[in-house]
Amino acid sequence: MDSRRINLDTSAYVHKSQFNSWRSLRDCGLHIHKACIDNAPVPCVPRTPVSRTPAKQRPRLKDLCPSTQPMIPPILIHCILALERDRLCSEGIYRIPGDDGQVQKLLNEFQSGRSVPKLDYYDTETITSCVKQFLNKLRDPVIPSTSWEEFVNAAKTNDVEALNHGIMDLPYPNRDTLAFLCAHFQKICDNYIQNKMPQNILARCVAAMIVGPAPPHVVKDDEERKQIMVMSALLKMPSDYWPKFYNFDNGIPLINSPKYVCDNRKPVRTPYKNPNKSILGPVETPPSGQKTNTYQPKLSRRKHFLGDIF
Repeated sequence: MDSRRINLDTSAYVHKSQFNSWRSLRDCGLHIHKACIDNAPVPCVPRTPVSRTPAKQRPRLKDLCPSTQPMIPPILIHCILALERDRLCSEGIYRIPGDDGQVQKLLNEFQSGRSVPKLDYYDTETITSCVKQFLNKLRDPVIPSTSWEEFVNAAKTNDVEALNHGIMDLPYPNRDTLAFLCAHFQKICDNYIQNKMPQNILARCVAAMIVGPAPPHVVKDDEERKQIMVMSALLKMPSDYWPKFYNFDNGIPLINSPKYVCDNRKPVRTPYKNPNKSILGPVETPPSGQKTNTYQPKLSRRKHFLGDIF
């Protein structure tokens, strides 16, 4: 049958005889022929508005996030879900750097916006380095400089309540992104026997890109140690604390991780299916296997938006 390629947000083959048989995916706005629906890229991530940041300036996190919650940059969603599909047991994950050329190539593919890169073709180290470079290039880190002292003081005194207040006071893009990253890092720590990345080592590897440097008016005394201290405190939060910031659609998870169990067999990457069923595809999150406390985030300052999602 005669067909031609139509360039949209991603490519799809559209048959001339059924040219009017389109579907529009609710979450990402992708227009696609109904016969091609199973080949649509997944997760189905909301469109990100085009950033108007001048080329010489670093982008702001909020300019790279969707306009609706969860406000998490699509590049992080795609990379992290790819890692959680079958790479959580990769030894040295986030510690071993990727090839600079491959990392830049992957970043360019994401920035072109034409289609979602095929991450199955990239090494684990390339994907993790892509995540790190993306975060390091932000104008202000995920925990902005205005919140730096608050987080350091909370971590120094092991004050979970103060830490929770600091998290709740973050702007939505920062809070949602921080929650998604911390939940991801906790899953890596859960597999430390295989990946050799226990909490203390992982915190050392990712602290600087999450916590960032001290603000100018603060004496830069033991800055690296304080960054690691904050990151360690965040990773010690209960595992069920973080997902509640980005999974609150009437009990239907908006972002879930693929099911993956570490073993000695060669990983098999199974493609996602049915992208139109939820914002990021109907993949499943395995139970943590860890006993966690029942500590809940306080929503007094955000309850008007989130309601009783906890």
